Amino acid sequence: MIPHRAFFGNAEHDFRLELPQILELERSRDAGIGELSRRVMGSSYRLADLTETLRLALVGGGLDPQEAAALVTAYLPMQPLEKTLTIAVDVLTELYFGAQLPADDVAGEFA
Repeated sequence: MIPHRAFFGNAEHDFRLELPQILELERSRDAGIGELSRRVMGSSYRLADLTETLRLALVGGGLDPQEAAALVTAYLPMQPLEKTLTIAVDVLTELYFGAQLPADDVAGEFA
């Protein structure tokens, strides 16, 4: 699966949820991935739903677990909640539907 790339904290980072991160997310939030996704995408989330999604997606994207936790702890409180929500929604959307190609990439394939 192609990771979602987004600016978070101090730089661009890769975010991806693979099976180990999904299982840890379900365990830490005491909810299945479907329920957690409904909460996040339906704006019925708890803040920890977002923070754990980002932390684990950073790990799935290749970051060391301690570094991912440090980034989330340091930078998440400093940014608007909407930015955190957007990354979490994008990561979960890509988990369900796969990465979306940019419009120019799609157009180029049919030229």
